[in-house]
Amino acid sequence: MEFREINSNDIPAIFSVRLSTDENHFSYKQLVEHGISYESVKEKIEKKGKGWVCEINKTVAGFVIADGASGEIWMIAVVPSYINKKIGSQLLTIAENWLKEKGHKRFWLITDPDKTLRAYSFYLKHGWAKWKEENGILFMHKEVL
Repeated sequence: MEFREINSNDIPAIFSVRLSTDENHFSYKQLVEHGISYESVKEKIEKKGKGWVCEINKTVAGFVIADGASGEIWMIAVVPSYINKKIGSQLLTIAENWLKEKGHKRFWLITDPDKTLRAYSFYLKHGWAKWKEENGILFMHKEVL
């Protein structure tokens, strides 16, 4: 298992991971409707944020992208067959540490409000809390010292 910074050559693999998710699943068309495209990911990692991938046997098994300007965990996903192997936890920690280095005292993210999905318990386990819910979107945040 190797963790490294994302570069623009990783974008197709990132989308492959995101499109493979079994919960909170979106098609590429639906992601684009939400403002997530190859171009927006490239802009995010080159101008506003930073991302990391986890590779196993030279294949991307998961990734995270954080926005250094806003303190947002913008996107995180793990291939379903690699869930429960601590990949998501390690990726989240890497992104949180980077956001701390950028001076953020509070991080935030949006997710599906369905509390039966893995994401909700995953974030709670890592110290995140519900912030608010608007228009069917759950906003979570984490305060750091």
